[in-house]
Amino acid sequence: MIIFLSSKGLLYPFLYYRNPLRFYGNTSREEAIARGNLLHETLGQLITQEDIPELLHHFFLEGRITQEQIAPLTHQLEKITTHPLIKEYYTKEYIVYNEREWLDISGEYLRPDRVAYHKPTQRAVIIDYKNGRRSPSVSSTTKTLCPDP
Repeated sequence: MIIFLSSKGLLYPFLYYRNPLRFYGNTSREEAIARGNLLHETLGQLITQEDIPELLHHFFLEGRITQEQIAPLTHQLEKITTHPLIKEYYTKEYIVYNEREWLDISGEYLRPDRVAYHKPTQRAVIIDYKNGRRSPSVSSTTKTLCPDP
């Protein structure tokens, strides 16, 4: 997971938190990709850490996950949302915009996975989830969100 912080209009990489799909055991590449996509989808709908049980229950009722997937997904989501460097961005102190388009200063549209805005400090944190190995698309996202000063 790559996290970008904004400061005075500049964005810079803050943390790269890798989500190892090995957590799910020995799986095929396709299964690992499917699980990574599922994790990405759940994170895309999550607002606070406290919402995890309700969100997964909703996914279960819709048939998007099985009963057996609830425990490992709960563990993984809690591991991410309680990480000491990012846990504050999964609290009610932040206004959260998941999967929204933003217009940058050059007129290009960006669609980060999560923007957490702290109104009292007027500080925005941009979070973009990247699962698995780094790829050219990750480099492209980094260059777009974090241009050279």
